[in-house]
Amino acid sequence: MSNKATLTDLVSFEAVYNHPITGISVATGSYNIHGWSPAFIIVVNRENPLTQISMKQLDGVFGTARNGGYVGSVWHTEYPYSRGPEENIRTWDQLGLTGEWAGKPIHVGGQTVRAGASTNFNDMILRGSGQWVDGYRGYANHISSGGDLVSWAQEARQYVAKDRYALFCVSPNSIGPELKELAVQAYEGGPYVTRTLETVHDRTYPLFNQQFFYLNRNPGQPVEPKAYEFLHYILSQEGQDCIQREGRYLPLTAAVVREQLRKLD
Repeated sequence: MSNKATLTDLVSFEAVYNHPITGISVATGSYNIHGWSPAFIIVVNRENPLTQISMKQLDGVFGTARNGGYVGSVWHTEYPYSRGPEENIRTWDQLGLTGEWAGKPIHVGGQTVRAGASTNFNDMILRGSGQWVDGYRGYANHISSGGDLVSWAQEARQYVAKDRYALFCVSPNSIGPELKELAVQAYEGGPYVTRTLETVHDRTYPLFNQQFFYLNRNPGQPVEPKAYEFLHYILSQEGQDCIQREGRYLPLTAAVVREQLRKLD
């Protein structure tokens, strides 16, 4: 069981076995539990009038021009994996704000881009390109000179609270009255969805995370019987009830279970 496999994971596996690894999604990440793959949260300062943002706009804000991006271990050069600087979003009027906000810079930040969660954010928003906006403010947990643990989530919260031009991706531990959370629209369009327990569970909130089991399966061949039965159990109502009772990860919806069973079968 693992977080989403990284590029290094995938390439290393394929170099040994000469075929792709099989990943089965077994749980949706948590709603608001730090450290248990919570959904990404996009926030601005509470004085900011912005209330919503699209995934495409997030790419424009957090990303920059690029000549390609990864899907799994495969590099793609077609649009939207490659794009030009004309899609960059650097000022608030490009997100629809007017008046005193027009022309003012967007100060972008969140967790350090070396973090595992940021790798997922890169795959989700930046099309696997690794091309982050210049000036991104990255925070990480560290030990202060006095020996205390300093939380990246709290540092991010403090920065957004004092900077009315900030737009950050944060964790649940960052949320406070000084910040305002934005509703998010999926890449394919549709409604702007607010992050709630229900919208993360049913995956209508686009910035959800998930957990996987990975297995070595020769193309066109059945899954090894014991692995097959075990994964069928996890995807069963009984298995998903165990995830529900444990209470940190979220169980899958019936539609996602059916999709994963098709991959397994």
